[in-house]
Amino acid sequence: MATGHGKLQCDIITPERPLFSGTCDRVVAPAHDGKRGVLPGHASFITELGVGLAEVRVEDETGKLQTQRFAVREGFLQVSDNQVTLLAVDACTRDEAKQESDLAKQAEVMRETAGERRSDEEQRKFQRERQWVEARRTLHDEEEF
Repeated sequence: MATGHGKLQCDIITPERPLFSGTCDRVVAPAHDGKRGVLPGHASFITELGVGLAEVRVEDETGKLQTQRFAVREGFLQVSDNQVTLLAVDACTRDEAKQESDLAKQAEVMRETAGERRSDEEQRKFQRERQWVEARRTLHDEEEF
């Protein structure tokens, strides 16, 4: 999809539903090896999506820039011709995270069990699950601007 000069088209999609679709001027997403920032004109790439917060900076109806944040969990991040696609295994909005009442308890249990012995694969899985809980908890605790 073609976008205006200096704009990106961003889509955040899970297997269950599209979560976001719109134009923006910047996307920051968690890749498997750290955060990736994308601006208009960025070179094409595809990478494994990590677990954490994705940020999409959009213009509101008054022309003011606002950052919308989403918790995303694994999948793929693709950039091509000013089109950014986050195809996530799971994702949620701030409003959805605020509806989850047990995030603080989940985070506490994960902190308490962090030192338990696990195989390498179990430890990686535990870390991804912990990052997913923390990303949603960050959205849950976030104030609206």
